[in-house]
Amino acid sequence: MTNLNENTVNYYKDDFENVKASHVEFCNFMQQNNLFKSNTLVCDMACGAGSGTIHYARKNKKTNILGIDYNNEVIDWGKKYLNEIEINNLTIEFGDWYEMNKDYKGRFDGIFSIHSFCTLKKIEDALDALFALNPNWIALNSLFYDGPCDVLIHIRDYTRPEITDDYPDADFNIFSLDRLKDYCFRNGYKEFKFQKFEIPFEISRPNNKGRGTYTVKTEFDDRAQFSGPVYLPWYFVLAKK
Repeated sequence: MTNLNENTVNYYKDDFENVKASHVEFCNFMQQNNLFKSNTLVCDMACGAGSGTIHYARKNKKTNILGIDYNNEVIDWGKKYLNEIEINNLTIEFGDWYEMNKDYKGRFDGIFSIHSFCTLKKIEDALDALFALNPNWIALNSLFYDGPCDVLIHIRDYTRPEITDDYPDADFNIFSLDRLKDYCFRNGYKEFKFQKFEIPFEISRPNNKGRGTYTVKTEFDDRAQFSGPVYLPWYFVLAKK
């Protein structure tokens, strides 16, 4: 039995069974930059149940991948699900992003994180915690702006009573790529690349007009992504020593 709400469980089940286009394209981005090397250890920070992480492990079988998340219940649910699947290069475990086990310092060739930075109010503390682990590279899939502005957004969804004002997954915070590049550079990550995620197909708007990604043809691109009233500029970012 689990105390996880039905929406959360259904999301993870669907994510395990149906690989999202963003996972496919982000994995391609990392492979094109030769990040998944043989016999190295790579971390997926804030991996949830590992439902997305499994795609990266399957596509890079010679790389060992460790998923870490702060939600013990989600990790326990994910472990049970993963035990039913034959995959030898992926494990997930509990861990606190901001208080990581010191034994991990220097062990990760790289760290990637998916859809997590957009739930933060500021990114410096989260980056400092990653820098402290001393990986050779950090790759992010989150909301960014190619300019000098941050934008903080929180959605109140009146169809989802569990989404309160302190519910981080209702945040769609957009951070400046310029500032991120400068902060990484000052911390020793001098190679910086980014690529906008262009979703390869159209998605209809939810019937209830609530949260949930859909696409709209705009002056930005043919398939600009939105959730409710919010434009979602997803980017892939790599900072490397």
